[in-house]
Amino acid sequence: MARPTKVYAPILWLTIAFILGIISVGYFQFTVPIPIIISFAILLSILSFGTKTGYKSVAILFAFFALGFARMELDSIRPATHWTNFKYVRSVRGIISNFPEYSENRWSAEMKLISVHNGEQFMPSSGNIRIYFREPEKSLAYGQLWEFSTAPMSIEHKTGNYYKYLKRKNIDGIIWTTAEQSMLLDEDRGNILLRKIIAPLRNKITMAVMNSLPGERGALLEGMLLGGGRKLSPQTKSFFADTGVIHILAVSGLHIGIIAFALLWLLRTKIKLSYIWSVGIMVIILMGYSLLVQLRPSVLRASIMMVFLLSAPLVHRKSNPLNALAAAGLFILLFRPTDIYSPGFQLSFAAAGGIIYLFPRISAFFDRDLIIRKNISARALQLILVTISAQLVTAPIAIFHFNKFQLIAPISNFFIIPVVMPVISAGFIGAIIWMIIPSVGKTILSIDGLLLDYILFVVKTLSKFPYSFIPIAKPLLTAIFGYFIFVFIGINIIWHRTWKTIVPASIGILLILTGMSNSLHRIYFPAVDGSAVYIS
Repeated sequence: MARPTKVYAPILWLTIAFILGIISVGYFQFTVPIPIIISFAILLSILSFGTKTGYKSVAILFAFFALGFARMELDSIRPATHWTNFKYVRSVRGIISNFPEYSENRWSAEMKLISVHNGEQFMPSSGNIRIYFREPEKSLAYGQLWEFSTAPMSIEHKTGNYYKYLKRKNIDGIIWTTAEQSMLLDEDRGNILLRKIIAPLRNKITMAVMNSLPGERGALLEGMLLGGGRKLSPQTKSFFADTGVIHILAVSGLHIGIIAFALLWLLRTKIKLSYIWSVGIMVIILMGYSLLVQLRPSVLRASIMMVFLLSAPLVHRKSNPLNALAAAGLFILLFRPTDIYSPGFQLSFAAAGGIIYLFPRISAFFDRDLIIRKNISARALQLILVTISAQLVTAPIAIFHFNKFQLIAPISNFFIIPVVMPVISAGFIGAIIWMIIPSVGKTILSIDGLLLDYILFVVKTLSKFPYSFIPIAKPLLTAIFGYFIFVFIGINIIWHRTWKTIVPASIGILLILTGMSNSLHRIYFPAVDGSAVYIS
């Protein structure tokens, strides 16, 4: 019998301490001079040597808390050349720093500023702004240098979910512009790898898919391969969100798992490479795929986890999934600390943690050997329990950000997840072959379209159920904290068959009720006729 993963994972606790340091700056608005914080962290690290084990652990945890605090403080520092420090800005010049998206006759992209015009001349500058460019005849591309004769609008003091989203991405301004206010200065700027390899490859994959599968099927496959589903209509995206399968458009651990499994099978079974060579090739390919999908938090998390898990045998260490998950989170937050506030980051790590920790324990409640069984009925139950394990952890986060709880998610995932692997595999194979022999590639993609029709049919059908999801008002953070305590303790009560932890579980319930009491009157359920029933 496979035993569940233990909670003991040293890197997990270090990552939690680091996150608490980030949150203390971003959420509680604590501020302390950076030199003091760094000195405090170094002092704690020094004091941890030669002390007793208990004191050593506490000192190291506080040191990582201080490092998280300092990292967030560093992220908020703006150089003197930042565009917001100029009293007057007439126009800007900058390089497109991500892969632009085109929707509703409008381009949108992120731009890294290099200079601003202060009314007299162009001055070196810095900062990241969001460009909205209404010009269907011209196309934006990564690495282009543009000049816009429009002053950015600062979002520093703006409120609202959209502006919070931009701030989390370190974007501090917005520009709405047209062709008359813009001028393309250079085509070849930015990272040469992204400009010469990744961007053309993305365009060729999109071209192969959309030429072979025009319309909704092509938009769905393009979203599943490259992430985001930007070509899908808002209504179709809402179908995926309401049925709890929007994650197949997010390029998450599911996609990385499929790619890693297929590569490992090909390299080890067919090509018969050694394990170390297979791991090395897989790491390179996963890094390339992460760049292909714009380094999304979900794919970074899954790729880093996969590298840790695959590398453990090479250094004669037993892999610990929770350690790998925590290491992935720590690595991402070191470079992008504001990702901690991103719903995608939170949902991705919460889902992975729920599956790693809860799934073995929930499955053991049904059958102690269920996790290792391979018959059809066991596989079906495993799929349902994996979905439930992830949803138990992600539900409060989804409610907090999106104000809805997907009741039908286990059913929709049961019907859709089994076909995701063949859809993605055939999609990549067909797109690659299309670049060499278009007719053969188009045939493969057309056959793949049958499975895409199946996915669309399931999603649209299940979304018609009146209670596919329940709209719920945003809960207080105390309710979310209490919920996690209750789930953690409750699962362990089931696993250990003991009631010794009933007191912590009761505390969790109390926090849930306390957090929900102030907004309970805003919880409502949709009726069949479209009206809403409020609970007060």
